[in-house]
Amino acid sequence: MESEHTADVLISGAGSIGLLVGVILSRMGVNVRIIDKKDKRNGPMYGRAISIYPRTQEFLDQLGILQELEQIGVIFRISVTFDNEGRRVPSRGWNSMFQQMDTSYLKHVLNIRLYYTEETLEKYLIEHGVPIHVNNTLKDMKIDSTAADGYKVTSTVERKDGKVETIKSKFIVGSDGSSSTVLSLAGIRREHTDTEFRWIRVDAIMESNMPDQELPCASVESPTHGNVFWAKLDHGRARIGFAVPTAMVGKYGDSINEEDMKYECKKAMEPFTLEFKKVDWWTLYKPRTGVADSFFAHDCVVLAGDACHVHSSSAAQGMNTGIHDAVNLSWKLGGVVKGWYDTSVLQTYQTERRKIAQELIRLDKSFSSLINNKIPADIVSLSADPNVVLTEILEKSSKFNIGLGIGYDHNIFSRPPTMGMVDAGLRAPDALLHRPGNLFTPLRLLSLTQNWGCFWILVFAGQTLQTRARLQRLRRYLDSSNNFAVAAPKGSLKFLTILAGFEADGNSALGGERFGAMYQDFDSTAHLRYGIPTSEGAIVVVRPDSILGFATGLEQWSEVEDYFAGFMKGFKRVSAVNGSSKF
Repeated sequence: MESEHTADVLISGAGSIGLLVGVILSRMGVNVRIIDKKDKRNGPMYGRAISIYPRTQEFLDQLGILQELEQIGVIFRISVTFDNEGRRVPSRGWNSMFQQMDTSYLKHVLNIRLYYTEETLEKYLIEHGVPIHVNNTLKDMKIDSTAADGYKVTSTVERKDGKVETIKSKFIVGSDGSSSTVLSLAGIRREHTDTEFRWIRVDAIMESNMPDQELPCASVESPTHGNVFWAKLDHGRARIGFAVPTAMVGKYGDSINEEDMKYECKKAMEPFTLEFKKVDWWTLYKPRTGVADSFFAHDCVVLAGDACHVHSSSAAQGMNTGIHDAVNLSWKLGGVVKGWYDTSVLQTYQTERRKIAQELIRLDKSFSSLINNKIPADIVSLSADPNVVLTEILEKSSKFNIGLGIGYDHNIFSRPPTMGMVDAGLRAPDALLHRPGNLFTPLRLLSLTQNWGCFWILVFAGQTLQTRARLQRLRRYLDSSNNFAVAAPKGSLKFLTILAGFEADGNSALGGERFGAMYQDFDSTAHLRYGIPTSEGAIVVVRPDSILGFATGLEQWSEVEDYFAGFMKGFKRVSAVNGSSKF
């Protein structure tokens, strides 16, 4: 006999992306059910993604996940490159990436095997009452767009014991990898292009006489095996990876045994020695590239991660890009489920993220070719050395690769600001603030604005001797019965006040009650990074994914009303005049 379950959102695929969607939705109070056809905890433990870039770390920090990962993984802030004779080459390699991390306080890469990332996410979910239903295979999915109860998706799931379950949900998220069942059942097209390259990745305990192993990341410019990547991992392991050379393909084809793999790794690391003590995991694979035609279909099917874009691991982008997908999607999807927004806002997930996926694949093709000692025909360079050209491409694309330079075009959620110097759609800058009276323990702004699926209203108070009258009018407006905080759905907004300089009595300096929690910007760095004059102050709206949504003057609250009226269901403008004498 079939059993039936209901959920606001069914998440098919309990990898890191699906789990993270579950974490964010559960934090918003959305009822989720997570299934996976495998039991990864009892399967192969290691391998797959390892590197977490600064922007991804910021996202995980805003969800209370990062600190536990930091306790397990390896942090590196520098990389060393060796040429084919074993000499250090400071001007080449991956080190240029670290020089582009200056806008984040997380100026490093965190290496941790995906097993431990997923274990941490699972632990969070289980502690918050969200179980993971493993050995549950999605067999069928029917969509009824006219369902009166809003449960448009009916999914048929087969358990390991052969029993069949029916799950009715308002939405289904396909985070089920490159062979996505959700993508297939939804009839979404994703054309693939087979690459000419094959890749080897090995996680192991190994010993080498390569210098500078205390630096957790290195590359060796091998004349036979291309640009060889070596990195320290958690629990005393390391990873070696390289693009398989043409001669090796002719020798082994698409099959290779472990002993041959070890031999090729040793050749790849020359002139340094390499000895394997214990191999945890290794793979030889031929990646494909492709982007799904749609990330959002039938008003109820959403794809994320490898389900909607596939590529090689040349620049360690897979998990990072998938996490960006999950963070961008989840607050929008959660808001739709809670009735804050119309379903149509999910189109912005597709328009924002699909463009990023296309750019990623364009770069991936270049990286893959250069790592394999081949310069692509479409790249113009003064150098004929693939290692030099690789460095040039890395330098140009580093902000994108590490996530700090990823931004979105203007849309309903990213409206051109009328104050400040940070454009809407870009990452909201981070800055160090202090609690009142605490001179010694700074707090990061992005850590204070945790991701609960709500918008953050940052009131940049400036120098209160110059802005107090404006702040008092803003306070009277927000204390009135008609204001944007009242008009917005309950729980969709949070406030935070940022005072320029030091004030012994912040509330008195403001001329009234603070706007949410109050923090002090001793040297006005936060104001400077947002381009807010301390003589004027500003209201800055930050999206739940820490992207700047809108910014305006302290008395331009009707513009804030216009912003939220653009996408919040039932939101009605309540002010006819900015800074009205009424307040």
